[in-house]
Amino acid sequence: MSQSLTVSYTGDCTNVTVTDGCSASATYDETANYFGSTDTKSITIVKADQTITFAALGGKTYGDADFAVSATASSGLAVSFASTTTSVCTVSGSTVHIVAAGDCTIRASQGGNSNYNAAPNVDRTFTVAKAATTTTVTFEAAPYPYRGSAYTATATVTGAGGLSQSLTVSYTGDCTNVTVTDGCSASATCDETANYFGSTDTKSITIVKADQTITFAALGGKTYGDADFAVSATASSGLAVSFASTTTSVCTVSGSTVHIVAAGDCTIRASQGGNSNYNAAPNVDRTFTVAKAATTTTVTFEAAPYPYRGSAYTATVTVTGAGGLSLTPTPSYTGDCTNVTSTNGCTASYTYAETGNYFGSTDTKSITISKADAVCTVTPYNVLYDGNPHTATGSCLGVLSEDLSSGLDLTHTTHTVPGIYSSDYWFFTSPNGNYNDIGNTTITDTITTGTLTGTVTNIIASQPVPDVTVTATGTPVRTGTTALNGTYSISGFGAGTYSFSAAKTKQLCSIADNGITADDAALISQYVVNLHSFTDDQKLAAHVSTVTSSISSLDAALIAQKVVDNCHPNNRSGQWVFNSGSLVPSVMNTDRVDNFSTYLMGDVDGDWLPGGANRSEKTGPASPNAVIGSLPTASVDPGTQVTIPFRIDNLAGKTIRSTQFSVEYDPAVVEAVAGAASVQGTNADTLGVVSNVPTPGVLKVAVYGAVPVGGDGTYVNVTFTVRGAGGTSTPLTINGFRFNANTDEVTAVNGRLTVRIAAAEATLQGRVLAMGGRGVTGARVTATSAAGVVKTGFTTRYGQFIISGLTIGETYTVAVQSRRFVFAPRSVPISDSVTNVDFVAEQ
Repeated sequence: MSQSLTVSYTGDCTNVTVTDGCSASATYDETANYFGSTDTKSITIVKADQTITFAALGGKTYGDADFAVSATASSGLAVSFASTTTSVCTVSGSTVHIVAAGDCTIRASQGGNSNYNAAPNVDRTFTVAKAATTTTVTFEAAPYPYRGSAYTATATVTGAGGLSQSLTVSYTGDCTNVTVTDGCSASATCDETANYFGSTDTKSITIVKADQTITFAALGGKTYGDADFAVSATASSGLAVSFASTTTSVCTVSGSTVHIVAAGDCTIRASQGGNSNYNAAPNVDRTFTVAKAATTTTVTFEAAPYPYRGSAYTATVTVTGAGGLSLTPTPSYTGDCTNVTSTNGCTASYTYAETGNYFGSTDTKSITISKADAVCTVTPYNVLYDGNPHTATGSCLGVLSEDLSSGLDLTHTTHTVPGIYSSDYWFFTSPNGNYNDIGNTTITDTITTGTLTGTVTNIIASQPVPDVTVTATGTPVRTGTTALNGTYSISGFGAGTYSFSAAKTKQLCSIADNGITADDAALISQYVVNLHSFTDDQKLAAHVSTVTSSISSLDAALIAQKVVDNCHPNNRSGQWVFNSGSLVPSVMNTDRVDNFSTYLMGDVDGDWLPGGANRSEKTGPASPNAVIGSLPTASVDPGTQVTIPFRIDNLAGKTIRSTQFSVEYDPAVVEAVAGAASVQGTNADTLGVVSNVPTPGVLKVAVYGAVPVGGDGTYVNVTFTVRGAGGTSTPLTINGFRFNANTDEVTAVNGRLTVRIAAAEATLQGRVLAMGGRGVTGARVTATSAAGVVKTGFTTRYGQFIISGLTIGETYTVAVQSRRFVFAPRSVPISDSVTNVDFVAEQ
């Protein structure tokens, strides 16, 4: 028995798997005649080999387009490609790109898979040849006439692979001027490179002569006698154009200058003959007309006016025209040119006849001979009054020096009494009708009187007094004012009797710095108690009150009030009183002298100066001997009253009978109270004091008395009401500080008030003094609290110091350190916003 059975499979009998990965089984079923049977077999499938089929590649040229390659694997798997010569070619997928000329090798690969082993690589090599190039030289477009600049060419090289670039052109021959055939050549060469063969090209052109034309504008008409003129024309070639006249009887040409010879038609020809680069230009003619010249005949009489003079007036003639025509013929006259006649009674005429080159012309002039002016000379008089009549003198002459004085009337210039007669007049009437009359002519005649002169002197100060008005009362009233040297002069008196007086404007109440000072009040106080004596004139000056019969302390008070700008109607301080002069009423018919003496009410010490104010305080750096007036620097609480001490230091044994000063401040911060100044409790508490606030922000103070006081210290306390808010401040500026007769040098030290913000802080201030009372400069002042808190300050050049930021209610140990002096420390309780303490050096 033999028969086929159906086989069944298990595993993968197609692909490579594990060992015995494919099994085949068959079973024969038992039959009636045969027992059944079965069988199984297994196999192992391994990877198959594969090969690549890759046809040879043909040669290429650099610049060829990318191309595709193909190959097949016996496995049917996809083949990949790569370049082993990437400097010559590259592959992207199956597309080959040529990079440069040379040998290119393309490798075909198949790496196998789970069923196939990798195929052996297959390389195919082909040659990439260099690409050809084409060099092209191109000249500018034809034609090539001479143009004055070189013709140029361009060159480009092209080739496969997108080669296209410009090349440098080299020239041979002459590419600017006309030369032989093909006289200009241009060449360019592309050198062989790694990827391209070289190439070259040459082109030639022939430059021919250029045509040219002349531009010659039309010429305007001229007139005979016109000046030579230049013509101009241009050739399109730029070559010079020459000119010639074809009508030399009318005009000629030299270079480009045309000269007119006569009237007529003138033709000018412009020519240009060409050169090696240009053909000759066609001639251009321009014709213009030369007209006859106008002439001017001018008749000119002698210069006007034409008064009668006893001889004939004459005229001159000029005939002028272009081309230098200039004639001076003689005119013809009609009428009467010597005597006075009717209007235009004398005429001169001339006519110039037309010629070949000139038109004719004519002129006529007429004049009118008028009356002449007589020459009159009148002399006014200026005489001294003598009671006799006086008349101006004069004479009149004619044009021929004949005497015409019989027509002169001087009767209105006669006077007898003194005066300046500025309205006197005279007139002239022609005695023969040949001369103009002269109307009223004003002169000034003067009959003078004497001159009054003199000097006004302050009898107390022995000084001249300026600005005094001296009045001479009479008819008319005359006045004079004294100069700075006290002299005056008055003239122009009338004939009657005059009396004389002097007056000077009262010194204003606010002017207390010239002559009237607090020291005048002190001297009067001393006089009242018999400590000082006055001359009779000083007594007159001291009695300024109008309500008392003799000198009293009221006079001293009134003077002190004037010092602080507080004046009353019964206060004569500042008035000038004069004597009656030395001249009795009289007629001023001769020069005379009248001197006046005067005195200034209130100025008993005679320190008034004619030039203005006396010496004020020295405000610059003080000398060691200067007396110091000072105000402190302090802090105050808002809404309070503060008393500020005014100190005088460095007196060095001097005593004080008077002092005055003003304090300037900001009225928005502080305001002086009524009667702000007080001497109570000060060095000056035996003296009197007055104060005044004449304007907001200015407090004036005057201190005076009979018995002088002394010693450095406070002399005046001034009280202010604090108006400013916390943090505001004001300077305290001293002006006009002086004492006694103002003969000692002084200086002022200004202060400042600051309104406190925090009431809990206090200020310690004072002075550090040497044994003699002089301020110690640069000393270190320390205030140490019980808790050990130290506050420090330093003294100024005048010994003043201030330490801020202290606590009210605490007691501080205050010590002074100085290189030259020794000071004992002190325990100082702070009970107010400002505490004052002074230190004096130990022996």
